Amino acid sequence: MTANKKLAGTVFKRCSCTRTAHLQDGTSETKPWGKACPQLTYKDGRWAKDHGTWRFQLEVPTSDGGKREHLRAGFPTETECRDTLAQLVALLRLADLAEDPNHAMRVIAARIRAALKAKTPLPSEDELRGRLTLGQPVETELTLGRYLTEWLETKADLAGGTLMGYEMHIRVHLIPHLGHIPLSQLRVSHIRGMVTAIEAQNAERRAAALRKSVLKAELAQAVETGDRERAKTARMKLKALGRPEVETGPTTVKRIRATLSSALSDAVAQMLIPVNPAKLLRLSGGRRPRGLVWTPPRVVAWRKTGEKPSPVMIWTVEQTIDFLKATHGHRFATAYHLMVFTGMRRGETAGLHWRDVDLDAGELMVTCQIAQIGWRTELTQPKTEDSYRTIALSDPVIELLRAHQEAQDKQRIECGDSWTDTGLVFTHEDGTALHPAQLTYEFYKLVATHELPPIRLHDVRHGTATHALTAGIDVKLVQDLLGHSTSSFTRDTYQGVADEARRAAAARLAKLLGLAADDGTSDGSTTSETLS
Repeated sequence: MTANKKLAGTVFKRCSCTRTAHLQDGTSETKPWGKACPQLTYKDGRWAKDHGTWRFQLEVPTSDGGKREHLRAGFPTETECRDTLAQLVALLRLADLAEDPNHAMRVIAARIRAALKAKTPLPSEDELRGRLTLGQPVETELTLGRYLTEWLETKADLAGGTLMGYEMHIRVHLIPHLGHIPLSQLRVSHIRGMVTAIEAQNAERRAAALRKSVLKAELAQAVETGDRERAKTARMKLKALGRPEVETGPTTVKRIRATLSSALSDAVAQMLIPVNPAKLLRLSGGRRPRGLVWTPPRVVAWRKTGEKPSPVMIWTVEQTIDFLKATHGHRFATAYHLMVFTGMRRGETAGLHWRDVDLDAGELMVTCQIAQIGWRTELTQPKTEDSYRTIALSDPVIELLRAHQEAQDKQRIECGDSWTDTGLVFTHEDGTALHPAQLTYEFYKLVATHELPPIRLHDVRHGTATHALTAGIDVKLVQDLLGHSTSSFTRDTYQGVADEARRAAAARLAKLLGLAADDGTSDGSTTSETLS
């Protein structure tokens, strides 16, 4: 134990005034008055308000016979001086939490001395207490960058995709913007500053993309008119701009904040910081983009401009049927049919095993997925606990799976010893697992070849939900089909579709009861072209 009873220190006032001292040999020298300056006090003994500075001196108590150390500093007011001394005493008392209190006392004193000299904030009492309690070193101030790096090492057991997301957020955004800030001094304003910097970076990237599009148009015009010199200049400018950089969207910013918040929550639990500033930051935007159906007017506009009205687009029933017809004879035809009819995710489809398919009972179970981590793949558990689910299969899908199974059995026989028995439903010709990206690549090729309005492969899942809700299927059943955690999530995600389905049902009922207009404007159509 350290001699904490000695941790009191003294507070006094002194100035920089000097006086002339006459020596015995007849010479003189200039000496500082220090605490003895007559101007430091009034005649009644009170300290003068307009002369000198307040100072403290504190001996660092150790019990191992080592060199005696002192901490000293000056302040303009007595209150500031005494408050700082009290903070120092509290910090030094934390040394008793360490296995070697004497060493900890000297380390804490060294950090205090450095902060006083540099006129920077003192070490955080919460940070020091937390690190001493956990047996962590306190020699240097713990920056956010160092903490996040150490924190990430403790998360090695997370799912590969989650871990990769954490690593990317920390490496690309959090450390470059906030890594230099001491963990104990991180504030909401710092995090807001990072968000502002990301928004500014996005503006620069949008401007660069606009310059690139202008140059491309200029290049195309130069090529068309045969102006070789102008075309050469445009190509050089395009090359100088380099590859376009992707913007960091609002949803990604929210995920970055979530990564930081998760790390800081652990810091609070370890008593390194008292509160989690990431939880106090409110972010605007980041809404999920609304899914829009490819209605005929939107298709016409897309064919003219090449622009999608929304990042999330949904095929009509007729367009979905056209796609399924386009898959005829394709090696992934059954996989795409399964995704259209069941809403299974890409990774769930690629990771489906025959052991989880019961064709006689007409159902399958989702128990795993092939997750893409960067380009590497890994057979993992489903995305969430609710993603574990049993899906009923319609007769057409059952027949497709039977035919696919028979074709796979023939392939196995033809391959002989070169067949790899993965037990997967969808494989390469030798039985090895598919890379999920192959399903996406072939999907885009089919869409482009057959000139269908563009959607993402994941939007096929949105289409399943849309058509199910439009058909009047209860939202709870759609939730179970898709593996959503709550029906409210399903309802919120497809609210516009569900509302339109209700309007279509109301129109259908009105027509049934003979209340539709006689001019033919209300035909009660319920096809998904009317969805918006």
